[in-house]
Amino acid sequence: MSVKASAYRFVMRHFANMNPTRRPDTIGAMQHITETTFNTRLAADLELSQCKTPDGVRYELGSLRGTAPNGRLVLCFHGGAYLAGLANIYRNTAVELGRSIGAEVAFLDYDLAPEHRCPVQLEQAMALWNELTKRYAPENIVVVGDSAGGNLALAFLLKLRDGGFPMPRCGLCFSPLADTTASGSSYIENYQNDVLFGHRRGHMTDEIRNMILDSNIYAFCKGQDRNDPYISPAFADFTGFPPMFLCAGGHELLLSDTTSVAERMTAQGVKVELEIGDRMFHDYIQFHEAVPEGKEALEKAKRFVERQW
Repeated sequence: MSVKASAYRFVMRHFANMNPTRRPDTIGAMQHITETTFNTRLAADLELSQCKTPDGVRYELGSLRGTAPNGRLVLCFHGGAYLAGLANIYRNTAVELGRSIGAEVAFLDYDLAPEHRCPVQLEQAMALWNELTKRYAPENIVVVGDSAGGNLALAFLLKLRDGGFPMPRCGLCFSPLADTTASGSSYIENYQNDVLFGHRRGHMTDEIRNMILDSNIYAFCKGQDRNDPYISPAFADFTGFPPMFLCAGGHELLLSDTTSVAERMTAQGVKVELEIGDRMFHDYIQFHEAVPEGKEALEKAKRFVERQW
């Protein structure tokens, strides 16, 4: 592990940990991290426009200064447990993916939990898709999502498939929240290792699992059937999905969310590229500007996207 990755792990464990047994105000914690740590300097050559669909769904549309449009688009669904809004760390990752194929970028600015719960965000994603595909061909769109945005990206692709809509060129999910029942093995095995959601001196018990599941980290699906594939895509049938790139940290609670999705996709005939960062933390790819392991993962994601054309 690089020195910078170790430093980030230290900072996250001691100043950004959102385990509800240590920090009950998960909404405030997530919003604070988003407004500080995640609001890095925006890519200097990105030009952004604030937009709305005809029915009022907010989104951003961006292009790289000096790059002529080529009809390609990266559509980004950001993370933040559905509790916090867009931040530059998400914008910059999508920009780098777009830069590799000369694409423009779009960011859904979805309504946040706990005031707005699923399927609100999925409905907004569909409304944005209907608007964007007036201008961009579906086969020229790349869909990317991280953490909660990975949950939304997978549910969105399911919705497209189930509705008989044309699928995008490919999809990328970074540390997706895919199992809202927290039933995977990594919730036990990585509880002491996860610097954001775990506890270094604790052990995952049924009581702690229930406390986590009842916390605002899962506010977006409170009171709903968590075995529903649109809420827990880990339980979905992925037949008919486009090629997918999945990435997760080896020391995160959500590791088994990613690996179980990859296994199901592979068994159901989907082309999958899986990247697991050794001892890395949740969503580490987003820290590519500072952490070498994140940069390496992003370079692999960029090459994956490039190969789709």
